[in-house]
Parts: sequence; C-alpha cells; structure tokens
Amino acid sequence: MDILEAYNKAETRRRKREISDSFMLAQLVAAYCLNDKDHKLPMPWDYYPSLFVEEKKTASEAELRSQIEEYKQKRFDYYRIHNERRARQI
Repeated sequence: MDILEAYNKAETRRRKREISDSFMLAQLVAAYCLNDKDHKLPMPWDYYPSLFVEEKKTASEAELRSQIEEYKQKRFDYYRIHNERRARQI
C-alpha cells in the first residue's frame, strides 16, 4: 500500500510539473501575441482546482500583498503631493 501511495504522490508531482510548464509556456506565448497588459492570463488552478490548491492560495496571498503595497504607495504619493501644495499656499 505504501508503495502505491508513494507512486501516486510521485505521479501527482510529475503531472503538476508538466501542467505548470505547459501553462508557463502558454502564458509567454499569449503575452507576446496579445501584447495586452490588462488581459488576465489563465492559471493552472483555473482548470485543475483540486491539484493546485496550495499554489492558488500562495498566489492569492502574494497578489493581496502586492495590492496592499500598491495602495500604500499611492496613498503616500497623494499625501506627499497634498503636503507640497499646502506648503506652497502658506
């Protein structure tokens, strides 16, 4: 039984690696052909949700952190510009 479980885990890892490689290649081709920055490229977990649970969670957390940092930077820029304008008026 242990041998079968080990084989299944190895096959799952191999399959995930193949799918990831295929999607990476597809994303590169699509990004080159579309040349559209707003177009959201498909991810492997969109098509294989049960296989890429951890990867989806990690990517979601990374995207959230990126959005928060972008928001912080925009607010910082806004406050800086606001303070500069205020200093010029005084």
